[in-house]
Amino acid sequence: MDVLFVHVTYPLAKKIVSFYRSNIDHPNLISTQVKQDIDPESSGGMNGYIFVSNRPVQPAQIDSPISGMDMIADNKVLSVFYKCLAFHVHIPRPPSGVHYPNKSILKKHVKPTPFFWHEKSAVVGRLHSLS
Repeated sequence: MDVLFVHVTYPLAKKIVSFYRSNIDHPNLISTQVKQDIDPESSGGMNGYIFVSNRPVQPAQIDSPISGMDMIADNKVLSVFYKCLAFHVHIPRPPSGVHYPNKSILKKHVKPTPFFWHEKSAVVGRLHSLS
């Protein structure tokens, strides 16, 4: 599974923390079997599932992934496992409340399709042969 990182100030963070706390004693927590649908309203339209495990979603300190660098203290990022939804039909549409602007380009502004060079010479050749 992928890992989803969410800053603590992001609206989805509250839902993740609540979900983690409500399942802290769940027997399937160790095997990362506890999942919840992601709420598109609190995630900016994101779909899928989050999975929690027996590891904390927001450890206070994180060992630096770069050797020789200090430990990351005062961590402000949550991390949970993430899985996309199975393929489903998606109908693209503008968000509600979108107002379309009035048309500013009219048909008279669009130039006609140009002739290809061989079409021009054929037309010109016919015009000269008629005279």
